[in-house]
Amino acid sequence: MKLFNLLGSLSVAALWLALAGNLLRPFAAPFDLLLQLAAAGLLGLHLLQAWLYRRELGACARPWLATLGVLLCGAFRLPRERAAVAPLLRPQASRADAPAATPEPLRSAA
Repeated sequence: MKLFNLLGSLSVAALWLALAGNLLRPFAAPFDLLLQLAAAGLLGLHLLQAWLYRRELGACARPWLATLGVLLCGAFRLPRERAAVAPLLRPQASRADAPAATPEPLRSAA
């Protein structure tokens, strides 16, 4: 799993480098627009992931660094951050989960 996360993070970093290179020196005609759309979509997706996992990322030792990792590498950074905040992810016991009290039977007044 660590190898998968590493390869995924490296491939996303390479994609960001290609997208930055397209901004500095645009590629051929049909590809420059496609890469700009891909950059906008990828940035939107990573912003959505950072927003959805803001509570878990805020509980880390360095929340700004964890959020930056999610913005750069996306979901490939989440498993490592989730392991650090596993106690926060456990469901809390609620009143609905508590056993119901059994009512006492009605007694006749005779």
